[in-house]
Amino acid sequence: MKRLWIIMVILLLSGCNAAEQGEKSSKEVEKTPSTVTKTIGNLKEGYTFDEFMEDQEVSLKGTDIPYRVEEEFTDQSIALEGKAQLGRYYNYGFNKLEGSHFVIKVTKKDELDWYVYLPREEYPDLFEALKKGPVDVYATVSIPKEYFETGQGHLSIVEEILFKQSDVEEKPLDDELADYMKEHSVDLTARDILYDLKGMSDRPFALSGNAQLVTYRYASAYKDLEPTHFVLSVRDTVNSEEQLWRIVFDRMKYKELYEQALGGMVHVNVTAMVEEDRFTEYSGTNAVGQDVEFEPLERYADTSVEGQSYMEENGLSFIGREVLYDPISYIEEPFFVEGTAEMDPYATASGEYEDLQNTHFRMDIVEDPYGEQYVDYPRALEGWTLYLDRQKYRHIYEKLSQEKYLGVMVTARIPRDRYKMGQGGTALVENVVIK
Repeated sequence: MKRLWIIMVILLLSGCNAAEQGEKSSKEVEKTPSTVTKTIGNLKEGYTFDEFMEDQEVSLKGTDIPYRVEEEFTDQSIALEGKAQLGRYYNYGFNKLEGSHFVIKVTKKDELDWYVYLPREEYPDLFEALKKGPVDVYATVSIPKEYFETGQGHLSIVEEILFKQSDVEEKPLDDELADYMKEHSVDLTARDILYDLKGMSDRPFALSGNAQLVTYRYASAYKDLEPTHFVLSVRDTVNSEEQLWRIVFDRMKYKELYEQALGGMVHVNVTAMVEEDRFTEYSGTNAVGQDVEFEPLERYADTSVEGQSYMEENGLSFIGREVLYDPISYIEEPFFVEGTAEMDPYATASGEYEDLQNTHFRMDIVEDPYGEQYVDYPRALEGWTLYLDRQKYRHIYEKLSQEKYLGVMVTARIPRDRYKMGQGGTALVENVVIK
């Protein structure tokens, strides 16, 4: 019996000691921060660029190729070294590769930048690493003759690439967007799909930023929706590159949003989706809005006192801004435009107005909707391209020929037979007064 009691005491003491050690070990883990740097990629530490070039049997460096003489180096292997980050530059002969390739911009101090296009299916690990942040790369690339176009600059296709990425702190979502995503059950942000629009199409994503109305010149992939939808240009403030998105919204469902945006910029949290059947190599960052929260920012400037008098005297009820973003609702209706006009004497009539080339001249009025009011929001400036009869408005033509700018007040109209979806602010002038 005494022996049994001794064994029990030993077991109890051992258990207490183990528990204390376990608790101490747990506390030590919490207190001791990790000092290990996690590095991913296939570029080994200590492996030099010269060794890479030797292994790849390449003697030509990117620095050996000056700007605008790229054609002399087509179909040759070129070695690049630098810091790489994801981009969205699909241009020149490479403009049809977005669906199949992602693009990186390789930079190095005091050297020209290179854009390199990589097949998505062959480099998924590199793509995922780049979505987290920049990586160091050694690469061999070529400028294929079949893709080359004069003036393209340093655009290339990958041949071989090694990369290395140390721990990258991903930019956390701001609380506002995180709360919105949780409330609306959205898992993806705009950045999650930005560099693979086709592969991530038909999946809802969340976007937060300042927004303004724009015309369908900025969202041509959806221009057939102009009669029923409006376009907001949203600057993604969560993305460090502040990417611009053009989101189309149903005019009836989001009538209140449209009315607020017509009067000034708005801050929005949006759920949107890139529709697969509308994706093209040229569609850019266009999407359809599915849900939105918004709050107004500063209001646009009012029509000037002089302009209000002109409208009253000429029986005008609508201003150019109303017509610009909903043209089909104002077909054949006279409307008011004021601002500073300028004329390019070499500009030609185009689109539905092409037949006016010999009888009319063109002037453009583009004004900041905030007028003289200072606001620090980046924004697009849109306006009107107006056609005037050369005979009737000869005095305006002569004035604009002599002076670069001319303050005017205008009565304009969009003829039914000249309206085309997506054409933006284009109209005929019925009356004009110099300020």
